[in-house]
Amino acid sequence: MWLGLSLSLATAGIAAESTSDATEPPPNVPIAEPEPEETPDEEQAREESLAHELEEWVPEEEPVERWRLLHPRQWHFEWRQGLRLRREDGLHELMFGGRLQADAGLAHLDDGLEHASPPGWRTEAELRQARLFVQGILFRKLTFKVSYELSDTEIRDIYLGVRKLGPIHSLRVGFQEEPFSLEQKTSSRARSFMEPSLANALVPRRNSGILASGNIWNARLRWAVGTFVVVDSFQEDDNLTKGFDGDWDLTFRLTGLPIYRKEGAQLLLAGLSFNHRFADDKGVSFSSRPETGLIEGLIRTPVITDLDQMNTLGLELAWVDGPFTLQGEWIRSNLSRSGGQEDLVFSGGYIQTSWFPTGDRRAYGRRSGVFGRVVPNAPFSWGGAGRGAIELAARLSFLDLDDGPIRGGRQLDTTLGASWYLNTQLRLTLEWVHAHISGEGNADVLQTRVQIDF
Repeated sequence: MWLGLSLSLATAGIAAESTSDATEPPPNVPIAEPEPEETPDEEQAREESLAHELEEWVPEEEPVERWRLLHPRQWHFEWRQGLRLRREDGLHELMFGGRLQADAGLAHLDDGLEHASPPGWRTEAELRQARLFVQGILFRKLTFKVSYELSDTEIRDIYLGVRKLGPIHSLRVGFQEEPFSLEQKTSSRARSFMEPSLANALVPRRNSGILASGNIWNARLRWAVGTFVVVDSFQEDDNLTKGFDGDWDLTFRLTGLPIYRKEGAQLLLAGLSFNHRFADDKGVSFSSRPETGLIEGLIRTPVITDLDQMNTLGLELAWVDGPFTLQGEWIRSNLSRSGGQEDLVFSGGYIQTSWFPTGDRRAYGRRSGVFGRVVPNAPFSWGGAGRGAIELAARLSFLDLDDGPIRGGRQLDTTLGASWYLNTQLRLTLEWVHAHISGEGNADVLQTRVQIDF
């Protein structure tokens, strides 16, 4: 609709120009460039590694003159980490993209696992994600995004937004991710592992609401705050928290960069997230998969009744030094119950490290507050010198769903992985996950993924 409106305006402009007595054309307007505070290297990393985050699109601010809305401007199609349609004056820009993740693997579950069905060896395969999206900027101020998951026919994002409202960098309304946790906010295509850690079971995900965000001190400090309503019909099939339909919450995330050197090649990130969920005495439950999409969750709580409210606190820390990254989070949920029921505490966390023997590195977006996709220094080429980027990673994570009368289980996972990024669009991953469920047994999964991202 927006594209049709823009093209209609352009057509109207052609007619107006043909009948006008004006002989002097409007002034040439240069193509938008990044803010002066960023270097060319930062601009390249921003465009190539973090273009999917609208907060990273920062064209030069210029007044929108009336003639721009009526005078015909040329549109350009180009391929830049996805298909882009851009008007030459920078007034409008659309981006079309998607991703495909195909997983396969071999799994073994001990007989003692309560939820193993069936135990023993098995081979599994699934289309983990098949997603298409369109997002863009209109009239330099309005933003929007629509994404749709084809593998389970669900909407992932649908929102409208406004940029540059004084100290508020972005204001969005619609179905979107809540601002909680570095791991959750980082796109699945840019994480070092195929699946998030066990602690992700306690993290709020996508919900319907309003979200405001901004940054100060040259984007060294970033904040985001929003209020959301849970709509179960919009939730992902693999959502691990059930029973909050119709409840609403308040969520914020604050991140800072006390160290930021060499254009992001060396940085220290510290962050704090908090979520307060107002419950309505519904029965809720929690569960977790063992860091794979190939088998079901191995620990889960029974339905918890008389829940009055839930407060979740998250702490995050990350250190990047060239090809080396160390990252960790700790998450704790306090569940307050009414009717004299005992309050509950669940917790989880992880620590992970990765290293690029090829000398590449992960790129962090100061304005978006997330890690972006890896951009190989030398993309793979047949018969050439390019070999792509290789990342070796290890992670240890835990989740404790036992407290008081609730015995949901305790799980400890060890994950080792290797990823080969042939270029920015193609990634091959091999992982081994060992899951230990306290008092029940072990599960082992050897899994692979082919990821195509554009």
